[in-house]
Amino acid sequence: MGFAQNRTQPATQAQELGKVSWYRDFDQAIALSQKQNKPIFVLFQEVPGCLTCRNYGKGVLSHQVIVDAIEQNFIPLAIYNNKGGKDRTVLNRYQ
Repeated sequence: MGFAQNRTQPATQAQELGKVSWYRDFDQAIALSQKQNKPIFVLFQEVPGCLTCRNYGKGVLSHQVIVDAIEQNFIPLAIYNNKGGKDRTVLNRYQ
């Protein structure tokens, strides 16, 4: 399966997401989690977001130790908390 194309690209993604390359599809993250035997790291984030959201992306989510830990130990999944569609479905599921 060609999953790589479904990840965000840190060089062009929203500042709120930092430098982590995130999956954006919940079902894909579930499948990868089962296949790779890794837990899913879910970021519920507002994009575009407030100053605090942007600072969290610029700071914490851009620190290389954090980026490496998330990408190596988890399936990183970003869910926008202010969007509809599949994001809203996941938000409703987890309230």
